[in-house]
Formats: sequence, C-alpha cells, structure tokens
Amino acid sequence: MTQEYYYNILEENPKNTQIISPEWFLDQPTNNLLNHSYIISFTKDKKLRHRVIDFIDNNNLSLVTFVHKSSTGTFFDKTNTSWDNSIGAGSFIGPNNLILSNTKIGKHCIIEASCNISHHVFIDNASIIHPATSVGGRSKIGKNCELNMSCNVLPKVTICDNVTVGAISNVTKDIDVPGFYVGYRARKTTL
Repeated sequence: MTQEYYYNILEENPKNTQIISPEWFLDQPTNNLLNHSYIISFTKDKKLRHRVIDFIDNNNLSLVTFVHKSSTGTFFDKTNTSWDNSIGAGSFIGPNNLILSNTKIGKHCIIEASCNISHHVFIDNASIIHPATSVGGRSKIGKNCELNMSCNVLPKVTICDNVTVGAISNVTKDIDVPGFYVGYRARKTTL
C-alpha cells in the first residue's frame, strides 16, 4: 500500500519525494530532512513508530495529511459547512474508505483501506485502523490504538488509550483498561 501512496503523492508533489524506512529516517541529521518530502514505510514495531512520531514532533518537521482519491463520504464534502470534520496532520487515509459527517481523526493516524467510519466518531492520535474495519456512530477510539482487520466497533462505544483489538473481533461495550482484546465479544487476553 505504501507504493500506491507514493504514486498519489508524487502526482501532487513531484519534487524531492521518496519512500524511506523508519530506521533510515531516524539516522538522518535534521537539517538533511528539511528539503524533502518523505513517506515513512509502515512498521509493525509500535516502539519504532512512536520514535518516528516523537522525532517529527520534537523537530517541528512539516507534516502532510494524505487522503486517497477513492475515499468518499460526507466527510469529504467541503460544500456543507455544517459538518465539523477534521483530519490531523500526518495522517493517512487509504483507498476506498467511507467516512461520514462530524468525524474527527487525530495526528499520525492511519486508516488503511475499505473501512467504514460512521458519523460523530473521534479517533485520537497515532491510532491505526486496518482494512475492512467498521466503527459505529458516536464511538471514541483513544490514542495509540490498533483495530486489526475486519473488526467491528458498535455505536456509542469508547475505547481507552493503548488498546489493540484482534482481527475479526467485535467490540460490543466500552474498553477502559489498556491491553489486547479479541473475540466475538472482545475480551482482554494475554499475547
């Protein structure tokens, strides 16, 4: 998916754009990073991901918010000013997502592909929503959360910070203790 992001961003900003690994990015002196646009490769290593985010924020590097042109919904309808929608800096919205009205997405979030984000949803900073996930209306997803492939969050559910939900799991009630949750009715488990 990073390659597709790369080609779409190149259309808008053809100069000085390159895909790099998080490790390479962290090894560069800050002044070498100022004249280029970078797409940092996805990583499953959460500690490494957060090191990159901290580095970007601490050095006040410019961030680009990317929304794939195939993502649709009232979220992207700029003609209706009654909807209060926002995407934080440095967030990536992948292909074929449907995001409805009055939704707020924080900084450094990734919403991969074919997700359905309903109305009045709040997704806090540095959270990752993997493909084919559905988030019901008026739900709140905390910071540093990860919703794995094809999971469902029912409407009006709140998930606290630092929660990982396993693939094909259903979050049917609030989660207020960080950890790993899995199952038809997602329950906390150990890895």
